[in-house]
Amino acid sequence: MAMRRFDEYAQLWFAQADLSERTIYQRRIVYQRDIEPLLRGRPITDIDADEVRSLCERVKSRGAPATAVHVRDIIRAVFTFARRQGYEGGNPAAEIAANSIAVFQPRQRSLSPSEVGILCRLMEETRVRTEYQFALKLILLTLARRSELVMATWSEIDFEGGIWTIPPGRAKSTKPRYVYLSRQALDILIELKVRAGASEYVLPSMLDPFMPMSPVCLNHTTTAIFKEAQSRKLPLARFSVYDLRRTASTILRDAGFNAHWVELALAREVIEANRGLHDRSQYAEQLRHMLQEWADMVDAWARGTWHSPVLLPPAMSETTAPS
Repeated sequence: MAMRRFDEYAQLWFAQADLSERTIYQRRIVYQRDIEPLLRGRPITDIDADEVRSLCERVKSRGAPATAVHVRDIIRAVFTFARRQGYEGGNPAAEIAANSIAVFQPRQRSLSPSEVGILCRLMEETRVRTEYQFALKLILLTLARRSELVMATWSEIDFEGGIWTIPPGRAKSTKPRYVYLSRQALDILIELKVRAGASEYVLPSMLDPFMPMSPVCLNHTTTAIFKEAQSRKLPLARFSVYDLRRTASTILRDAGFNAHWVELALAREVIEANRGLHDRSQYAEQLRHMLQEWADMVDAWARGTWHSPVLLPPAMSETTAPS
């Protein structure tokens, strides 16, 4: 067959790869930004391991080690695809171990209430897009996963009922997930609705309003906020998007909220199944109350004050009150 350029094989791989739509979307962003500008038009035979490693190091040097590993993985996948198409050369990316680019240590971190307050104040003062600030705040308030939020569409949001229904099959959910929206979360969504215009997505891409925002934008936002805290000498340690769910889980449990409610709010289905918590709708009143109390706690910390949460919804408080 006729010799193809690397970018030709890459486009064929994107068209035929057996990956989820969300994964393809994320990989294409990395390819277009970090790989294509340097390898466009190059014969595939000209690309060697040294060049791939240099490209990964270039990305890593700007403070994006995870993206650098993705660069290596994409190039390796394109070469593997090319070999299936008849290319007889080697795979230079296969010679590069992922841990030679970056080693990631698992982190278990929860922010303290004072850190949450600093985070909320810096969200509004750090020079990042307002939509990114809102997205980070929604993850904190709703306990949603990043992937659940960036793919959210307006058809999932019931403003009148105050419910966000995440359809089955997305992220880690095999059945619908009901997120009960606090007043604060609804206010953010109303603002985002105005900003989204005609887009079906709650968080449309800045480059294409008919595509969702890249999840990587939230990583950049947390980094920008951390650097802003450093520049002001504020006591906010480095954190990730994933730490926000862990923060809510830790603080809600420590405050005395029912641990089963917290697990339901996090939608950890393995734990739900083990404990027989199959129907979230049975806990709607409890979850709605807990998430409103959580939002009120976050608001208080942002103001530098304190909110003592009420642990039970009014109806349950009445039934458990002494006669």
